[in-house]
Amino acid sequence: IVKKGETFSSILSKQNIKKINKQNIINETQKELDLKKLNIGQKIIFFYNVISENETILKKISIPISYREEIIIDSNNGKILAKKINLPIFAEKKAFNVKIKKSIFQDGSKKGLPNSILIDLIRLYSFDVDFQRDIRVNDEFIVLYEVYYNEQKREVAYGDILYSNLKLQKKDIEYYIFET
Repeated sequence: IVKKGETFSSILSKQNIKKINKQNIINETQKELDLKKLNIGQKIIFFYNVISENETILKKISIPISYREEIIIDSNNGKILAKKINLPIFAEKKAFNVKIKKSIFQDGSKKGLPNSILIDLIRLYSFDVDFQRDIRVNDEFIVLYEVYYNEQKREVAYGDILYSNLKLQKKDIEYYIFET
């Protein structure tokens, strides 16, 4: 994991990669990714073939860019090749039913709803509901939304709210997403 002040070169040096290979890896990776923009907290995964207790050979390096793509640096027979790979994306629908005790945001967060979905939900109802006066204890809301992930379930992203229902004093305010 990239720490403050680290560069791709210094990370490679910690992996005991030979100077010639290190420069080839940097040059090839730079074609796919601006290494000056490597973020603190960025994961870089090294894969090795273990030959013996004292000898390992670098097989590949993986740099996850997002849940949709990653950079793979392969080391085949001494030749270094970097390529950007689009990862297959899977969609899943999640639903939550939340009873309001304090606020939509607090109670939704406590139930495990992502902040981005809660913000979208509040924005959705902002023209119809006065959040200070209309919401009472024991009102509730239901929300159904899309979740995207890759096959390693890496870095979840959230799609649209497909359905929501805000139940205020037994009055339902429902929204559906639809296509014409």
